[in-house]
Amino acid sequence: MIKIVKLKILSYLLLLACIGCSNMLTPEEKERYEKCQEEVSAWIKNYAQYPESYESISFEAYSELVSKQEGVKIHESEVYVLKHVHKILDRDSIMETFTGYFILAHDFSVNIIETSRSNETGRAFPPRVALWMDQFGRPQTAEDCIDLEQKEKNAMARFINEL
Repeated sequence: MIKIVKLKILSYLLLLACIGCSNMLTPEEKERYEKCQEEVSAWIKNYAQYPESYESISFEAYSELVSKQEGVKIHESEVYVLKHVHKILDRDSIMETFTGYFILAHDFSVNIIETSRSNETGRAFPPRVALWMDQFGRPQTAEDCIDLEQKEKNAMARFINEL
């Protein structure tokens, strides 16, 4: 009985510590964190086969990365990582719970989705989202292809600019 009480107390303290960590973000970081949540949810609703079935459970493990050269931040090098747990109908109309890391580019566009954190830098082209799309995604439209072409042009321009 005493072990159970100690375990419950330890669990509550751990929960409070986790809640406290999320409050350690600066106002600017908190704003970007909330923007990431909004963009991930919007992306899911836009690309899901059954968007109305999407149910957000949690957002956690948020981090921001930035590349620097000689101590100076490289323009548009920001990467945002957010672990997201949600329920959604898969392509076979079966309700599934998905847990994954959504890696967003500097413009808050979803760029990579992975189930375990691999320390990707977030600058993949084309975006690597097949892990989620193959299970939950809708077929691509002509508009999706045009959007991907534009992103390809932007990625190429950035690459040339960096040279």
